[in-house]
Amino acid sequence: MIKRLLREGNGGVWAHQDGRTYFVPSGKSSAKKGKATSENTSDGIILSPMPGKIFKLMCKAGESVEAQQTLCIIEAMKMEYSLKAPFAGQVKSVGKQEGQQVVLGEKILEIEKK
Repeated sequence: MIKRLLREGNGGVWAHQDGRTYFVPSGKSSAKKGKATSENTSDGIILSPMPGKIFKLMCKAGESVEAQQTLCIIEAMKMEYSLKAPFAGQVKSVGKQEGQQVVLGEKILEIEKK
């Protein structure tokens, strides 16, 4: 099932689909291309694509994960949004716990490539 969410902010449009986040800057924006974009998940840092609450964490520090494995579910406005591993690796750190609030672009966890 494909879930999409589009919203404007920070000088562009954020699109969320299939556990990935994309940022398309609009015009001559001075805003940074945020780290919450799918292009930047190659560094292994998983950031919150939207404000919300950590509904469920599905991994722990030191645990091995596979590419596209669901790592965390964020709940925002009665919707659940899955964050997935961009590549296979090992969870280096988890900075949030279930039930905690997150803001747009906040670091949730980090993965190192195998």
